[in-house]
Amino acid sequence: MTMGKNPSSSVHFGSIDFLRAVAAISVCIFHLATGYLHSGNPVYNIFKEGHLGVEVFFVITGFLVPMSLARKNYLLSLNTFGKYMLDRFLRLHPAYMAAVFICVFQEYIGSLMPGLGRPFWVQLQDIIWHFLYLPPFVGRPWLLILFWTLMIQFQFYIMFGLLYHLFMNDKKWIRLLTIGSFIGINYFLDDLKYNNYLLFYMVIFIPGILIYQRSRGFWTDMEFLLLLLVDCYVLYDQRFDEILRPAAVLFAGICIQYLNINHPIWKWLGNISYSLYLIHLPVGWSFMGMVSQHTQDERLLTLGLFGAVLLSIAAAYIFYLLVENPSQKMAGKIMAKLAPLR
Repeated sequence: MTMGKNPSSSVHFGSIDFLRAVAAISVCIFHLATGYLHSGNPVYNIFKEGHLGVEVFFVITGFLVPMSLARKNYLLSLNTFGKYMLDRFLRLHPAYMAAVFICVFQEYIGSLMPGLGRPFWVQLQDIIWHFLYLPPFVGRPWLLILFWTLMIQFQFYIMFGLLYHLFMNDKKWIRLLTIGSFIGINYFLDDLKYNNYLLFYMVIFIPGILIYQRSRGFWTDMEFLLLLLVDCYVLYDQRFDEILRPAAVLFAGICIQYLNINHPIWKWLGNISYSLYLIHLPVGWSFMGMVSQHTQDERLLTLGLFGAVLLSIAAAYIFYLLVENPSQKMAGKIMAKLAPLR
């Protein structure tokens, strides 16, 4: 099976750092603004759709996962699939679980503070359910609402590892059938009761897959454009005619392919974006909670929000140095001792 040519020069990998940084900061400000500012506040109005950073992250994942597997000449077997999932687990799970324990600690401290009146509700089973990305399937709440996105990403890793050779097949009709099947399924999945399952979000991952396939010469420009437009229409129709979601997906695709954004600041922010995504709520919300206890003046709350963002970025950098980066290095060392994914 041929895997096509190397990624073309039309793909700008430096722009992925820019996208990661923008997505993480947008989600951060969205949570803080909608949680503590009034709807008439300009910052609230600008960032009330900042949750679309999640769509950007999904497009990036859809692009990077097939690229990573192709570079390793991935051949599906029980052994190689296990190594692939182990690599994903070792690189991403330690930081996620560290964030889980930070949330558990905050819940415990909150239960001890007079006046809050909230009991400590976290049980050992909740930590286990989080470890396995299962809280919504067992009727338990997430410690942080944004953890659901990591659950969907984990489902994507499993699905793509199993179906890689359908998405990256040298036969065009097999690739078309695979992409078309997922788009078609999404056309009928317009009920939020499916929102804990990857299938409900595949139309957001598919543009990233299409971009990588195109970079390998698997589609002509016209074929790529038609598939992308159909996918974005289904996303628009699925999400109740909300135009901003496909717009965010297209923005991410344009940046990856056509914008050569390469700057040390964006690279640095891109490197810590996962850490920022994980801990901006425990850090930023705690800071804004203290600010809001002392004032309800909208100008001071807005100033406090920017302080909370800077504090979250600083905390994310420390978290990156102490948790994420060491776990990445550990994963690299462990995987280097194992045979390649073939």
